[in-house]
Amino acid sequence: MDIEHQRDPFSPKHTPKDRLKQPPLLTDTVPGHFKKIVDAHGDRTAIKTPEPETYIQWTQQKSEQPSQGPPRINVPIFKDITDDLSARKFSSQKIPSLEQVILVENSGGGVESDQFQPFVPFTALLESSLTDNEFVPTSALDPYDIVNIQFTSGTTSMPKAAWEAFSPSATLEAVVAERGTALYGVPTMFISELDHLAFSPVGKFPPDGFASLRTGIAAGSPIAAALMRKLHRIFNLTELTICYGMTETSPVSFMTTTDDPMDKRVNSVGRLMPHVRGKIVDPHDRSRILQVGERGELAVSGYLTMQGYWNDEKRTSDVLVKDESIKEGDYQFWMHTGDEALMDEEGYVRITGRIKDLIIRGGENIHPGEIENCLLSHAAVSDASVVGLKDYKYGEEVAAFVILQNSKKPRVLEDSSAIDILMRDFEARRVATTLREHVAKHLSRHLVPKRFFFVDDYPKTASGKVQKYKLREMGEALLG
Repeated sequence: MDIEHQRDPFSPKHTPKDRLKQPPLLTDTVPGHFKKIVDAHGDRTAIKTPEPETYIQWTQQKSEQPSQGPPRINVPIFKDITDDLSARKFSSQKIPSLEQVILVENSGGGVESDQFQPFVPFTALLESSLTDNEFVPTSALDPYDIVNIQFTSGTTSMPKAAWEAFSPSATLEAVVAERGTALYGVPTMFISELDHLAFSPVGKFPPDGFASLRTGIAAGSPIAAALMRKLHRIFNLTELTICYGMTETSPVSFMTTTDDPMDKRVNSVGRLMPHVRGKIVDPHDRSRILQVGERGELAVSGYLTMQGYWNDEKRTSDVLVKDESIKEGDYQFWMHTGDEALMDEEGYVRITGRIKDLIIRGGENIHPGEIENCLLSHAAVSDASVVGLKDYKYGEEVAAFVILQNSKKPRVLEDSSAIDILMRDFEARRVATTLREHVAKHLSRHLVPKRFFFVDDYPKTASGKVQKYKLREMGEALLG
């Protein structure tokens, strides 16, 4: 069966009547779109701070002020409209000010070397570029104009520096105080919130404190079915949806809906968004479209796909492949995501891992996501990440990096084939044995992790994605 013609969630075969017709693709500018919202609905609270409330109309008025020169400085806007911020200095740790500029090799923001050193004060850079003239576009805007050059999150390379900006305690307290109805985040944020709630003093949060919650979005990295069910049960997020995408696709291309069957909502990333095309291909022969239910590489095409990596034609050509069969006028390139996925007969997609994270043990393909989901279903496990480590006999062996629910997490390695100094902690061995038996009970024996690493946290990107290549490096360093 040609999955190219079956994959479309808007085809009559797979789609409810209310989704047969795609909504129009908007061509408004961002300010124009929000102006329509304000005109239709008037004042609405946009930013909630202790004192005072900030309204959309006020924000709109400030955000429409012309930029001065190429840089756009947003902090002064919010300082002006929000008393909580205007009382603070730029140097306050609450609002870290950019004090130094690092000119990276592939950045388009370079300056003349005789004018600036590699490290320059931000204020000096602003003084060199700000003018008294308002910025006016030189030509009419087109929907396909490049609006932003965005660095990706660094899942497979060096991460960007970032301040800690998320507090599970503050988030949960705000939900209770404001009777919040929606909660958004990446899986690691939701896990932190669940852990914080589990170890909070009795009475800190009222029994019905999260009854107001009902919906939200989980995105950023695959979310385990076991975690979804916990969020439904503990936080009352019965209408929580999942989004899938990547920086290169602006970013959402698949999404579940609140009226999808529960099985689809916890075990898939939903179906294609409007005006987006998708397919599953053989990662070794991208011209071959796979059948329903076959695992392969997910590819996405449409208006939301990037135009390329800045000054990197080689990397761009590796992921963007032109499709001459797409009619002229439509976007003619497929973005190959590097994600392993499968699609069912109704167009729902399940992400099963990264192509490069696939573990090959003795010639058998092992998908880490299956093992991670199994480990997460055990009450003692807060989070799990599975990688392949080099092995003389099998090529690779399964290793699990586990964060336990309790606060005292043993930081030792459990190796089923040798006894050494790293295995002297009896409690760690006992927990590892329990988890190994749990996996063996639910999955095939060859999927049982040979080694367990108990850790407090994972190396992550600025957007919260686990950097598995660093876990592999850590594991292999410990093994020598």
